[in-house]
Amino acid sequence: MRTLTLITIFLFSVAIYGQLPTPPKPASIGSFSTINTNKNYSTPTQKTNDEYSNSPAKKVQKKSSQTSNDAMGYSKPVTPENIETNKYKSPFEANTHKEQSEIDKIMIELDRMESVDKQIILSTPSFSSIYTETKNYYKAYDELLKMTTGEAPIDIGKAVFLVENAYDDNKDSYDEFNSNINEIAKLCLDYMEYKGYDKNSNLAKNMVLFRFLSDTVVWEGKNYFPVTYDFDDYMGYKDWRKMFVSKLLQTGTGQCHSMPLLYKTIVQRMGAEAYISFSPKHTYIQFRERNKFYNLELTNGMIITEDLIFESGFIKTETIRSGIYMDTLSNQQTVAYIMQDLAQGYGLKFGNDGFVLKTLNKSMEYFPNSIHGMKLKANYYTGLFQQYIFEIEKRYKEKPTPQQLKTKYPIVYDTYLQMTKMYDVIDNTGYEPISNEQYEFWLKSISKEKNKQEHLEQEKQLINIIPLRKD
Repeated sequence: MRTLTLITIFLFSVAIYGQLPTPPKPASIGSFSTINTNKNYSTPTQKTNDEYSNSPAKKVQKKSSQTSNDAMGYSKPVTPENIETNKYKSPFEANTHKEQSEIDKIMIELDRMESVDKQIILSTPSFSSIYTETKNYYKAYDELLKMTTGEAPIDIGKAVFLVENAYDDNKDSYDEFNSNINEIAKLCLDYMEYKGYDKNSNLAKNMVLFRFLSDTVVWEGKNYFPVTYDFDDYMGYKDWRKMFVSKLLQTGTGQCHSMPLLYKTIVQRMGAEAYISFSPKHTYIQFRERNKFYNLELTNGMIITEDLIFESGFIKTETIRSGIYMDTLSNQQTVAYIMQDLAQGYGLKFGNDGFVLKTLNKSMEYFPNSIHGMKLKANYYTGLFQQYIFEIEKRYKEKPTPQQLKTKYPIVYDTYLQMTKMYDVIDNTGYEPISNEQYEFWLKSISKEKNKQEHLEQEKQLINIIPLRKD
């Protein structure tokens, strides 16, 4: 009993921090001010093992492995073989009197539980009593929730900062981050004035911002260079902070997670509309002009057609109908999506406890068709279920069927039901996992010369219809 609950306490936690060099700061984004944090963009490295030989739902576990591989920046569920061979952040490693006091309380409670009976009594402890840094996540959650419920104005930039700053233990400066975003927005608006564009034109604001982020702009004797794609660990598996907008601002390099969020942040400050959208393993921007939507691909600085998005081969009628791909997110849904980043970062930093599940559940009240949220919830329940089964086998030498779980271990059975339910939900969306190799092939294919020419033609057409200001 004690072993099970203690392992559950630090399930999915990580203690291995790989020291990676800070990405070099290129001569990019012209004279934009940058966030001078001098961070070392490294993150917990979580080793995983695909083996899990004893599962009452073998098919489900196979799906779990595929889904976990595909989850953006999210490690596979911990499997039994990992528990004794990998290092995890453990409450036993506490080195302060306060942390030790909390551990003593846990041990007393475990002794009491163990004396009740042999039946496993399980719960999901909170890391908040062990790691004081979790308070940063709880505070960020409260502020994000106010945005989604309408209690506070929706500020995409503030929402992004809250998530990244929580991971950085509240060491970052919002004033600096905010100033940097505002300066880029002002630069784009000033350029609109210089070009004589209508200052109220949504098209003008989007085209000017897109140009500054995707192409070199020479203006008033200064060169403003575009952001570029960082192919090194672009999913953030080894370096979670590589997913951050603050990292993109500092280095001028990012990927399909940070680039669209940066665009959405700036365009909102400019008073314009644009939308986060998803395709398989990918995020991009859409905006509307004259009842037509245009797709802005920031990873290669191109306006792309829907046909190119479909060429990945993983978009089907069911995925469109279910809304997981190619839909446009409202500002409220965008904040809900950012809340899922909050849950993901918490899981990587501390481990998966009730905060992760609460955050995912709340975010999906406002963004229920989020495939990212679905996969994170599936991973959460799968890891918990695997750990329960492992402990049952280890302690009681049993290999229970689902029916035996129902009668003997009801909490484990409930976790099993939640896990299978999430995979059913995912299956019903039409989702299919896409490998890193397939994704990279698609990403590079859209930069073919033919597609570049189509981009230039579309860009020229849109620029030609930008309304001019009326003096």
